[in-house]
Amino acid sequence: MNLLRCNWRSSGIRMYNLGRQRRKEWKRLHTETQRIRSKPLVVGIRREDPSLTWERRVPLTPGDILLISKSFRSQLRNMLTTIHPYQLDEKGELLIPFELEFHVQPCSRRIIPNAQYSAVGAKITEDLSGAHVIIGIKEPRVEEVLVDGLAIPGTKMTGSGYSSIKDKDNCARTYMMFSHTTEGQEYNLPLLDLFLSSGPNSKLHLPTLIDYELLTSESSSKRILTFGFHAGLAGTLLSFHTLGIYQLATLGVASPFLYTPLPQSKRSVDELRAAFHDVGDRIRFEGGTGEGLGPCVVGITGTEDIADGCLSMLSELPIENILVSELEDLVVRRKLRGGDVSLNKVYVVHVKPEDHLVKTLSNSDSSYPVTGSDNPFLKLLSSTTYSRFDYYSHPSTYTSTFATHIAPYLTLLLNGEARVPGFPNLMWRRTLETCVRRVRRWNSSMEEGKEGLALWVI
Repeated sequence: MNLLRCNWRSSGIRMYNLGRQRRKEWKRLHTETQRIRSKPLVVGIRREDPSLTWERRVPLTPGDILLISKSFRSQLRNMLTTIHPYQLDEKGELLIPFELEFHVQPCSRRIIPNAQYSAVGAKITEDLSGAHVIIGIKEPRVEEVLVDGLAIPGTKMTGSGYSSIKDKDNCARTYMMFSHTTEGQEYNLPLLDLFLSSGPNSKLHLPTLIDYELLTSESSSKRILTFGFHAGLAGTLLSFHTLGIYQLATLGVASPFLYTPLPQSKRSVDELRAAFHDVGDRIRFEGGTGEGLGPCVVGITGTEDIADGCLSMLSELPIENILVSELEDLVVRRKLRGGDVSLNKVYVVHVKPEDHLVKTLSNSDSSYPVTGSDNPFLKLLSSTTYSRFDYYSHPSTYTSTFATHIAPYLTLLLNGEARVPGFPNLMWRRTLETCVRRVRRWNSSMEEGKEGLALWVI
């Protein structure tokens, strides 16, 4: 559909205020463009890598396409109804407005069927060679990245009249995705190199990369596009589903968590919540979290979107929030605030930085613990507590006691903290091994009839 033709009648009333000469220019513009179809701006929606079996998300929904198309038409209409019904490029030549098209690669595993995209005017096609902007969720395979140039959208007016743009007037493509290259991930360096290897003498029109992780607010520098909250929702379900399978396969206990729905098994978050709520009802009324397993204790780290998503999904279960200082009584002595623990609820401890980060005497990098007399756990400053300002100013002077003071009491950990270079890890391999040995000693003590923990170790 030619947008200029579509706007001709709807803008007729405004034309009377432009004067006779302006109306003649407008009519000539309309008449000429009927003979020439301008080159469209094409947005391509890429099919995700087939190896990502469970990747069903989409970067744009059919509703998004309608909104973008409406906004595009509105801006085009505003441009055509100003004092100048056309714009000039840097050479003083007239630019004729162009159409906007969406090309969608067909995919049978997307959460949204191809037919719904077709219904809003998108073209379903395998070929994205005509797309100026190609968007997806995750990174494409290197061999699929298009590095050839393509025609600039729109047409130009020369001294002899209107004509389509020339083949030499090409532009590079733009890719939008989570590229997983911003931290220098080694497995994706070939992809990053493809976007960075363009030189002044290169004949290739190498594409531009826009990574969602680097899109930030101008006012706060905070990321504006994340899946954090929904990652917390999905990660919680996947973790409990895995826990249920482990308890059955390894311990021979069929706990209610065996019925936790996988994130991709339902059509909506509401359906997932309803199914997980049913798991909560089984815990409340049928048999608790598993006889012989002891109390179910879930630890959550982080204070932003991922942690919020975890807590939101956990609200479907019968939970009771506890403090880090209450873990030993709860798990070892099976007591909480003077009463007995219950198997008909899930205990949740939200671990904050001040609960496990401590300052050490050493100013050396504590990102990797050492053994013997140099162990940072032997150099804790008894008179120094966690200070957020000091921590972010001098992260290398802090270390984490999570593996020794918190992890041994947990049934499940939902980690919402990001790994940042230069800052101490939540746990390291050596401290995790120490944690495992401690749990196994407690389990051995319990088997001998002594007080201990009914914990399992993956």
